[in-house]
Amino acid sequence: MNFEKLKKDFEENERKLDLHEAMYLNLSYFNHKNNVSELVNKFDNAEKLNKNECTKCGACCWKMPCSFSFEEIKRVAEFIEITEKALFMTLLTINPYSDKIYNIIGVRQHQICNGNVLPKSEFYSLISPCKFLKDNKCLIHEVKPKTSRLFKCWEETDINSPKYSKEEILEYLKSINE
Repeated sequence: MNFEKLKKDFEENERKLDLHEAMYLNLSYFNHKNNVSELVNKFDNAEKLNKNECTKCGACCWKMPCSFSFEEIKRVAEFIEITEKALFMTLLTINPYSDKIYNIIGVRQHQICNGNVLPKSEFYSLISPCKFLKDNKCLIHEVKPKTSRLFKCWEETDINSPKYSKEEILEYLKSINE
């Protein structure tokens, strides 16, 4: 694991955005919200079918990536029988949640992961669903993170995803790198 590269990723993320970058991110977010609605309507999801229960359509796996706590990373790694480090280096990434606050999310199928900080512009990508989705089935359904278990596409809910400082993430990564 390249800790120097990771520290540079954190520094790049924490620098102040210039006006053009801020406008681009705001536009990306606006487009994302519109595109999500358009994308989700392609599925026979609970909202579209006017149901208050999961229809197992996979729309949520396109709509938002899973957000993981350190404990959930350990549980998922054990479930798929790989190390936490291997899971982190291949299927997870660090997402800039807000100013100097991050969460750890599952990457989408088109994203290349190597234990890096996700560029802000990539978070709103809808090119592909979560990497844990295969043949419209969640590969980690039995142990999926709390945020995914609580997410309901048929209602607007604010799910409190696990959030960390860069120091907490670096400390965790050092512990699984030993």
